[in-house]
Amino acid sequence: MVFSVFVLLLSYGYLLTLPTPGEYYKMISKEAKEKGDWRICDKLRDGIFWVKGWESLAGYRSECIKDFAVAKRDVEVCKIVPIMDDRENCYIDIAIALKNKSICNMMDNDIVNLYLEYGIDKRERCKGLVPSK
Repeated sequence: MVFSVFVLLLSYGYLLTLPTPGEYYKMISKEAKEKGDWRICDKLRDGIFWVKGWESLAGYRSECIKDFAVAKRDVEVCKIVPIMDDRENCYIDIAIALKNKSICNMMDNDIVNLYLEYGIDKRERCKGLVPSK
């Protein structure tokens, strides 16, 4: 009995030392940027609570790839970001960082067409967020 309690407390102490999913995402994102390889982000997964089938809703992997693209100012990497909202923010963040409105025109047609159905032009919205040089 005493041994079981000891093992339980030891296990709980070990769990307290593990990083949270958010902390782990930040560690992996930093490693990808430092090593110059967005594929390191593949250590992470997308999806709310990593539930199968929910990959398109949110996720640390998409955020990691977006962070890499923005840090490297590489618009081509934005095309790889799997989650549409993160992909859109990738283009916007790089356009803002470079103060270059023409980057907004590179936004994927699937992003633009989805919102045009609701009367929102994402490319024009992006251009409105980019400060003038």
